[in-house]
Amino acid sequence: MSKFTLTIRKEYDFDGDKVVAKMSRLTRTDALLIMPHVQKAADAAQSGDKVAMAMEDSMAYMEAAGTVLRNSIKDLSGLFIDDEEVKPGGELFSTMLDSIYFMNLMMMMVNDLVSESFLKVEDEKKPDEQSEETTSG
Repeated sequence: MSKFTLTIRKEYDFDGDKVVAKMSRLTRTDALLIMPHVQKAADAAQSGDKVAMAMEDSMAYMEAAGTVLRNSIKDLSGLFIDDEEVKPGGELFSTMLDSIYFMNLMMMMVNDLVSESFLKVEDEKKPDEQSEETTSG
């Protein structure tokens, strides 16, 4: 049986709050938009450079992340701006996606979306292994 679900639910500790996000998995269009930025960030992190990404690259990543999260976040709870809860589609949601203050939260969400949207190697089984499991009893 497939482990695929249409949405994923993730919890984040951010700025003293517990934020819960329900997100749809990446579409091909969103993956094409975000993956070059994810790869550039991974390459920068692996290089050991103290300045992992140039500011321009970070801002381009944030812009792409905002688009992807706008498309993917279906429900959000526990995140407040001026004592008002942020909800997808609202004005505060746009503020969150456009504000540098929320950069770390957005990056955690994007990383989870990327991780959860692709089939993991350990989740794949060879046909021989599957038939052995289904025939053993």
